[in-house]
Amino acid sequence: MARTTGRILALALTVRLFSVGVALLANVTFPEYQREQFTVTRQPDAFWDTFARYDSGWYQNIARDG
Repeated sequence: MARTTGRILALALTVRLFSVGVALLANVTFPEYQREQFTVTRQPDAFWDTFARYDSGWYQNIARDG
């Protein structure tokens, strides 16, 4: 049982890391050309902005300001 759980965890982590790598590569290769792009940090960052696309800025503002 513990062996199966370890394999599932390893597979999930591998898939997640792979998808983050692909998203980072896509963000660097095909930058988003939006006038008012939402960024995670105060300045544009190729890694963190991968997770801040499309409607994520609206949701972050709702969570922060209500």
